Amino acid sequence: MLSIFDRINQALTGDTMLSKKDLFAAANISNTLSNRALFQVLVENKKLIPIGHGRGRKYHLPPMLKCMPIEGLYTFWQKGDGNITFEFELEEPIVFFSYEECAAFIIRRLVNG
Repeated sequence: MLSIFDRINQALTGDTMLSKKDLFAAANISNTLSNRALFQVLVENKKLIPIGHGRGRKYHLPPMLKCMPIEGLYTFWQKGDGNITFEFELEEPIVFFSYEECAAFIIRRLVNG
């Protein structure tokens, strides 16, 4: 099963530029609060580059394609209780109680190394 990062990376291969709605559709990502939060983390940390303004805004990958997290080293899942569980490599899963807490951890762990 591909992660959200992998799906976005595949949807934007080459010189493709897509709006957020089209990107979610091309990557087969549901428009949930957690997926939008992960998308925003990528944008804020320049892993997705926005071009344009308002409804004309489109996103593309930065020139270096290796900026996306490495495939297969991480897993996210969410249960009915609203908690987000994150597992990185062979470490014990970490449970987050809010999207903000999860986003802060992703920024520290995946984006900054």
